Amino acid sequence: MIADQDDDRRERKTDILLIDKFFDEPMMKLLDIISSHKNLFLVVLLLSCLNLVFAQPTISDMKQDGTSIIITGTGFGTDPSIIVLKSNIDVTNIVILVPNTQLNVSMPTYGQDFQFTVIVGGAASNQFLLYLNPVISSCTIPPTTGGPITLSGYFFRPTLSPQVLLKGVVVPVTAVTTGSDTVLATMTVSAPAGTGLMPVIAKTVAGYASAPYQLWYQAPIITNTATGTNVVLFTGTSFGVNVDKVRLVAPTFPLGTNTSIAPDTTSSTPLTQTSAVFKWTNINVLNGPAQLSIDGQLSPPYSLSFVPNILSMSVVNTLGGSSITITGNSIYPFNSQGNQLSASVTIGGIDCPILSSSLDASFSYLICRAPPGYGATNAVVNINGLGSTNFYYVLGAPVINSVIQSNTDFGITIQGLNFGSDKNVVTMTVSTYSPTITFINDTTIIATLSALTSNGFIAISVDGLSATPFPVHFKPAITSVPIVPVAGSPITITGRYLSMLRANGTSTTMSVLFNNKPASVSSSTANFVASFLIVSAPAGVGANLPLTVTSDGLISDTFIFSYAAPALTSVTQGSGSTISVMGTNFGSDLSVITVVANGQEYVPASLVSGGLTFSAPADLKNGVVSVRVGNQMAPTNLRFSLNPVLTGVSILSLLGVTLGGAPCTNPVATGATLTCQYPGGLGGIMVTLSVSIEYKPKTMYVNFPRPTITSSSLTQNTTDATVTVVGKNFGNTLSMVSVALTNIVLQSVTDTTIIFTVPPAVTNGPIAVTVFGQVSGSVQFVVTPRIAAISGAQTQGSITTLLGNYFTPLRANQSPTVTSIQIDGGAPITSQISMQGTTLTFPLPAGTGANHTLKLTIDGQSATFVFSYPIPVITSIVQSSVANHYTQTISIIDQVVVSDSLITANLPKFVLNDYIVVNVSGQVSGLYSQPIGPILKSITSADAEGGEIKIGGLYLNNITATGSSIPIIVTFPNNAQCTNVVKIADDQDMGYITCQAPPGNGINIQVSVQVGSLIDTINFAYGAPVIFSVVVANDNSAASIVGKNFGVSQAGVSIFFADLQIQNFVYVNSTFLVVPLISSLRNAPITVKLADGRISNPVPYAFKPLITQVSKPVKTTGDQLTIVGSYLYPTRLDGSPTNVTVVIDQNQQCTNALAYGASVICTSPQGSGVNHNVIVYIDDAQSPSTVQFSYIAPLISNIAQQGNSDLIMITGTNLGVDIAKITINNQIIATTLVNPTTLSAKLTGPSKNGDIIVNVDGQDSNTQPLKIKALVNSITSTSPYGGVVELVGKYLWTTRLDSTPTIISIDIGGAECTSPVANGSDGTKLKCTLGDASQFESDIEISIDSVYAYTTTYYTSNPPVLSSISSSFYLVSSVVTIVGNEFYPPSDVTIGGSQCGNAVVVDAQHITCTFDSNVGDNATSTLDVTIISANSDEITFAGVFKYTLLQCLNSCSSHGTCVSSGQCQCNNGYSGADCSITYSQSLVSGDSGSVSGGKFTMFNNSIEFLLSHIQEVRQDNTIVQTIPLTKWDVYDEYGNTTVYNSTSTTHNIELYVTKHSTASVQSYLGDDLVIPSNSIKHFMTIDRFTFESTNSSLRIIYQFKSPSQIEYNCDNETTKYQYDTSSTTTIKSYSIDTPVGTMMASFSNRANIDDTNTIVTSIQAITSVDSTTQSTAGIQYIGIQVPSFGDFVEIDPIFSATSKTAPSTDACVSSSSATTPILLFVVSLILLSIF
Repeated sequence: MIADQDDDRRERKTDILLIDKFFDEPMMKLLDIISSHKNLFLVVLLLSCLNLVFAQPTISDMKQDGTSIIITGTGFGTDPSIIVLKSNIDVTNIVILVPNTQLNVSMPTYGQDFQFTVIVGGAASNQFLLYLNPVISSCTIPPTTGGPITLSGYFFRPTLSPQVLLKGVVVPVTAVTTGSDTVLATMTVSAPAGTGLMPVIAKTVAGYASAPYQLWYQAPIITNTATGTNVVLFTGTSFGVNVDKVRLVAPTFPLGTNTSIAPDTTSSTPLTQTSAVFKWTNINVLNGPAQLSIDGQLSPPYSLSFVPNILSMSVVNTLGGSSITITGNSIYPFNSQGNQLSASVTIGGIDCPILSSSLDASFSYLICRAPPGYGATNAVVNINGLGSTNFYYVLGAPVINSVIQSNTDFGITIQGLNFGSDKNVVTMTVSTYSPTITFINDTTIIATLSALTSNGFIAISVDGLSATPFPVHFKPAITSVPIVPVAGSPITITGRYLSMLRANGTSTTMSVLFNNKPASVSSSTANFVASFLIVSAPAGVGANLPLTVTSDGLISDTFIFSYAAPALTSVTQGSGSTISVMGTNFGSDLSVITVVANGQEYVPASLVSGGLTFSAPADLKNGVVSVRVGNQMAPTNLRFSLNPVLTGVSILSLLGVTLGGAPCTNPVATGATLTCQYPGGLGGIMVTLSVSIEYKPKTMYVNFPRPTITSSSLTQNTTDATVTVVGKNFGNTLSMVSVALTNIVLQSVTDTTIIFTVPPAVTNGPIAVTVFGQVSGSVQFVVTPRIAAISGAQTQGSITTLLGNYFTPLRANQSPTVTSIQIDGGAPITSQISMQGTTLTFPLPAGTGANHTLKLTIDGQSATFVFSYPIPVITSIVQSSVANHYTQTISIIDQVVVSDSLITANLPKFVLNDYIVVNVSGQVSGLYSQPIGPILKSITSADAEGGEIKIGGLYLNNITATGSSIPIIVTFPNNAQCTNVVKIADDQDMGYITCQAPPGNGINIQVSVQVGSLIDTINFAYGAPVIFSVVVANDNSAASIVGKNFGVSQAGVSIFFADLQIQNFVYVNSTFLVVPLISSLRNAPITVKLADGRISNPVPYAFKPLITQVSKPVKTTGDQLTIVGSYLYPTRLDGSPTNVTVVIDQNQQCTNALAYGASVICTSPQGSGVNHNVIVYIDDAQSPSTVQFSYIAPLISNIAQQGNSDLIMITGTNLGVDIAKITINNQIIATTLVNPTTLSAKLTGPSKNGDIIVNVDGQDSNTQPLKIKALVNSITSTSPYGGVVELVGKYLWTTRLDSTPTIISIDIGGAECTSPVANGSDGTKLKCTLGDASQFESDIEISIDSVYAYTTTYYTSNPPVLSSISSSFYLVSSVVTIVGNEFYPPSDVTIGGSQCGNAVVVDAQHITCTFDSNVGDNATSTLDVTIISANSDEITFAGVFKYTLLQCLNSCSSHGTCVSSGQCQCNNGYSGADCSITYSQSLVSGDSGSVSGGKFTMFNNSIEFLLSHIQEVRQDNTIVQTIPLTKWDVYDEYGNTTVYNSTSTTHNIELYVTKHSTASVQSYLGDDLVIPSNSIKHFMTIDRFTFESTNSSLRIIYQFKSPSQIEYNCDNETTKYQYDTSSTTTIKSYSIDTPVGTMMASFSNRANIDDTNTIVTSIQAITSVDSTTQSTAGIQYIGIQVPSFGDFVEIDPIFSATSKTAPSTDACVSSSSATTPILLFVVSLILLSIF
């Protein structure tokens, strides 16, 4: 194809070229006649006339597009009917694509290469040479066995010896036709045997080839199959015989995917065209449609069905119902398309229902529910009607997995498998002893062992099937140990599993540690209750120490034991501060003994016989001392007194500090020190100090500290010349300070600093400070130089002067100072330096630029100064010339860097006139204007009549860099002007102008070009050859030179490549020359020269770079790209470098391109992906074809999650440059491409652990494992006794990306949370089972695949929940029971803020504790309950506790108020337990004959009450003794109270009898007691009573006498006896109700026993006191029963009586009209005190 036409062709005039091709046949004959030289004028005239009729068409470009030709140019018009394309044939079917400028021509199949011309209405265009590539449109399909095939298409051209390439191999053409307007051209060749894709290319001998035609061999067809286990035989057609190209594409795991399987080369049936055998292992091929792939061609699908094969079955138990996992091949009950297949499993002929199925890459799995069975039997799997062979399996024998030992007794729990449920068929021995089995199921046996059991084996046999003996080592347990003497001794440890012998008679490995000290083991014994170990305990001290027994590696739980406690006998003070403490049980280890004096601890100094010593500190005061040995304190302290001791004095300061000489004020003694304030201004040595304590003086000499300089070296402040000396002990008296340095002036002194000023002439040397005559050590003083200015700096180097101060050449000792100067940190200058105090000269090296740092150092002290070299100045610029022609070299003259006055530089090719500046090390000269002279290199010719010429060269610019215009004048000899000068486009080598040359003739004419004011000249010749374009064939086989004035024959023409003449070329005519390939040529300007010396303009000749491949993929960061090919010349013929450009994908440049002949190397841009197109340009010649290259696939080396965030950082190589082209699997989002090696990405919720692949522009990376740090932001609570908790967060996956299970470990507060399972399918919830542990805000540690999660929460067990709490009586300590949930030991309970002691967690729902019941104002108080269960938070339940309030009988009948004791405080006029009895008045008791009771005489009747007996009663209610209370003495009397005493050898009773005339309510031990008016109140104490047993109780008995019947209104009314037991099991009150009155005794349920408030055991009516004292209708006994006591008991009952209206006596007694009131006696029994 002709390409790269020169732009000038579009503008040139029509030439007379091959005229016979432009017209029809008659005109051609005419032109033959007139085309001789004699008739040339007629031809020109004729053409001129034609130009008047038609517009001249011009072809600028032609491109082949398959069978069409696209023609671009001008003058084509808009009417296709008048357009003809002439070549070897005339074509008229022309389509106008763009009016006037673009045509489309469909070439017939027999078209040929030729010079094409477009004729528009008779007007012919220029000729354009186009080579036609063959086009293949179709081809017959070859069989795999090979055979003839026919290609159909266009432009096969038999005359050009067409060739056919099959897969790149030339095959002979057996027949070829050219075709016609209606018939395609054809070529016939013989295809070899083969398979798959066979690219076909048609090519002419000239090298023009068709595009590859993709031809496939016949595809394979499957006609039948035969399947086995992991094997299949296919029969069919077109299989080929190349094993490497045949594959079975079989459906495999996972569903929807296929696996390629190679043929079985070991089969006895080899691969043929019609059969193929495939066999595989470790591949799970599924039932379903499969295909054969033959060299990339797939057969139609063919459905396969395989015989199932069982490989293994999981062991099941004998009970049935267990899930069996069956592993095998082809047992998946679905085909590859997901369609269900018929499936069944039978075991021993019994159906095993299929529960689920699965598969993986290697096997299929079925899970079925096992039927009951035993022994060995057959299993068969049937899939899709095909049954497997029989598989035999045996039910599992018993298996012992673990043994759990009880922590409290000899019980064990054995976990395992296949134990069954019938213990009658189980035999079991544990270390030769048969235990008692208490529970059994298929996985668990619970048994109780003999106490004689020792370490050995557990053997279990179930119905004859024996488990493997399970070794068991029992963890020893300690239950009791006696107190151990501190010196050690033999003791007996009681416990479990303490045997020193194993069951086989060998000795156990036994060790005993008392507080981590070993004890020697003597012997062991056992009985049927416990085992015993006799050991020799080591010596030791302390209490509550750990004791462990280790038996065969198992350590017992720690048992707490104690050594005997220390005891003190005396304490004495020795000489000085030594104190001796004497006693026993101190032990022998001084390190564990601590002396405690006045609460402070001291380390003892030594152990002495019978005691120890310690050193008393100076501030120890008189007080008490004790000794702690280990962790045991002596039970008693000893008092001590100390004698004071005076020892020394502290160090002094020159400023005045605490403690010092006279006068020393404000003394303060602290025991160890005496401090006082002494004045400043002191110093020196041997100063007298006198201390007097209580008139006892002590004198000593003290030294003040000498001055010390802490500054390592000294120098002055360069601003004010002051020197600051830092140190200590300088004092503050300026007159007592001096500095050993000449002519200094002291400025100030503090204790830590001295400031002085140095003179200008100071020298370096050591100095010291003297204070109060004491001299400090010396320190070196070095003065710091100061630079003020620099003078005399030159770029070529010079002796330069520094101005300043302290340029000291000599030290104080006259030795020379060490001086150096550095410029910008370079090598120091140490010689030729001269200093005179304020000036310094030195040799400054040559240099340029500004802001250089000069560092002057004198004896280590440095000063810096910033200076600059002089700025460069341009004085002139000269453009060099050779032979009166300008060159590209310029000379810039004056002070610059090359020779300090001259720079020589080369101008670039395309620079514009501009100001020139010189930049020397950042210092810029002034602007200098310098025009640039033109440099002429080429000029085209013109005919004699003149015409347009083109002049090429450098610096032919018509504007300056600032846009100002520059005139360009072209002048011929005799001042003839070349008019209409136009600046046209530059090319890569030079710039161009055109102008209209004047008419003329001749050669070697000097033409001058003036640009601005500067001129260059060039030789010109009229009628010289002119080259319009040079067209190089795509394979560089030839080049066409198109132009004019090429002469009339080859003999008169020469062609030159630069200066090299070409001998072999073809002269076509005066406008067209052809140069065949000359391998030795290189790119060069080509010229055509005539025999008379006229030469054409030079036109670049550039070989087309032919590229074949890119050697290797490149890095995405940009990399060396190596393009391989030919004609990739690095230099031109003249040795100058070629211009190499490499373009990628038409829009990116591969930089730094260099050619090397057979390759081009360049730096590729950053990028990614595959199949990027590369084009190479060398000297603007484009490679005819492209090659493709790919970037290296991404490689990831590390994936790191960023802290606790969702961000991950992926590092590796070749990650590309465009984030939009990056994708990541696992639903990870690429967010930021930091650079080609670092990629930031974001995890999303579905992201899992697994192998990560980064895809960059379609290329997959390697895999890199990702382990995500999960997030837990909340967790549910469960019972402290354990349960399921749910963790909520992100990335809580139980499976990885590949569906394999993750390894999850969960630790909550140190406890493992087991059996983690996912809750849901989004990875946000995870459940696990937490064991027995109460926790509060515990840390959660969860690791997934060994990566610990980030947790933002804590775990807290379910808090305790209180649903109810039992009550207690106010002020009576009682055990209360709390009912609720989640109670866990140990628990702490407070009620109303008071501790409820001895809290016991009975179970998760109940807590009991002892409440003092003393909180609140009274019994009606409502209290908060707070519970802390183990590690729970403090949970408060507001107002849930209420004291026991007994209910009143019948709600007091609405005639009274109910008080807390459950008794009624009746309204006036009402009485009785429920205020239901009316009365008229209250009565006072009379004398009953006993001070312990009362008697009422009423109408012919009396009612009495009496404290009659006390009685000891056993727990079984039998009586120990009964003591009648008959003797009472008056003990005391005050107010309304009389105290009586009853005493004997068995008891002592004090009875307080108080008469209450008015009604009230009084409190006794928290109980509200109702006291009616005129009541009698008993308060008694009983002591000195000795009980038979503490289980016995004491009964206090009251006797009540009353008439059983009373005559009332002439009738006998029966007396009513009422016991009020409402809301309690004891009697609250006892009423005797008669028609004439009522007596009532009220009883409190409180008693004070041994100073403890308690509830009486019972208050009950008793049938008899003893055998002689029985209850009758008129005599009743009520006993108040209290528990046994050690010292005393107190009780406090109340009694009262009221009377009713007397009965009428009118009808029965006529003599009396008066009414006699009948007394009603009420006894209130309140307080019973027993001492």
